[in-house]
Amino acid sequence: MRTWLVRPGLIWMGLSAVLLGAGALPSPWASWEADPCRAVNCVCERLGAGAVAQPVAAYSNLGFVLVGLLVGAAPDPAGTRWYRRVFGAAALAAGLGSWFYHASLTRAGEWFDILGLYALTGALLWANLARLRRRPGGPRWLAGYLVSLAGLGGQMAVARELQLVIFAALIAATLVTEAVLWLRGDRPRHALFLAAGLASFGSGAAAWLWEARLPCDPAGLWQWHAVWHALAALAIALLFVYFDGNLPGAYFKKPGSLTA
Repeated sequence: MRTWLVRPGLIWMGLSAVLLGAGALPSPWASWEADPCRAVNCVCERLGAGAVAQPVAAYSNLGFVLVGLLVGAAPDPAGTRWYRRVFGAAALAAGLGSWFYHASLTRAGEWFDILGLYALTGALLWANLARLRRRPGGPRWLAGYLVSLAGLGGQMAVARELQLVIFAALIAATLVTEAVLWLRGDRPRHALFLAAGLASFGSGAAAWLWEARLPCDPAGLWQWHAVWHALAALAIALLFVYFDGNLPGAYFKKPGSLTA
């Protein structure tokens, strides 16, 4: 029995209960700087009057939270501890940041939301940089990742209009470095997880980018933005399993690896 699943499962249920309970509270966001999407709704879902303005979009982020907790708590094979902790924390930050944004529809919520996306895509890019160097992650790797993330946080504070450009650039850089690894002849393992992760992410991104053109019910439980969240969380889980089998230090598997 995989007893390590119990603790993250219990934490996830506790967090879910707290976040669901917040939906019953009155809105505390009136004095906060509003995001433009509060005045002109950017997604189909109807805005509510309580503490959680867009419940379906907000609570669909619990998938990110679950993935983050499971990745962070998974047993450590040799050499992948740094990556696991970063991937787990990034997924958790993405889920909570996006929940905050869709609950509040404030500028502060937008900052945390986008920074969570940067954290996830940045973690994948920095993992590929470690693969290119064939060196395990460590304090220097972690410091480089955190410094870059801090810089991106500053960009969101002074030039938030560049957020989609930066997000697309991080994805492109990750795909380019992945292609270089394949062309170099590294022969990555578990490529099926990579293909499935990219397909899931691509499908979710399409739902996000084209949701304004798709039929929807503002009062319904089916929301295309929630589909984006669910498919993106699934993509992160699949991509993590792929990276777990190909990171420096993971070439010689020990008991406890997800892909041994």
